[in-house]
Amino acid sequence: MEVVQTLRAHTHRARGNETMENRPCFETKIGNTSIKIRSALPFMSEEEQARWYRDNDSLPEVQMFKQAWARATWYNHNKKIEKMSKEVQSETPA
Repeated sequence: MEVVQTLRAHTHRARGNETMENRPCFETKIGNTSIKIRSALPFMSEEEQARWYRDNDSLPEVQMFKQAWARATWYNHNKKIEKMSKEVQSETPA
């Protein structure tokens, strides 16, 4: 088996690392996974975030976030109803 030596390290310009260095970066770690969010949103207050979402409502990212949030809310609501109905059924004498 042969090893091919490269002259320089591979860089992926599509990631945009060069242009993102000046943006605020929120970093967190979950297990072995490091998460970097290059946005000012994590540093904004709740009122500022709400205003940002209202002002940028037409962005596809905002629309996808709102759809995902609505689906998660609906799912949690249905699970809560299922749990409550099971509790009522178990309390009702046969």
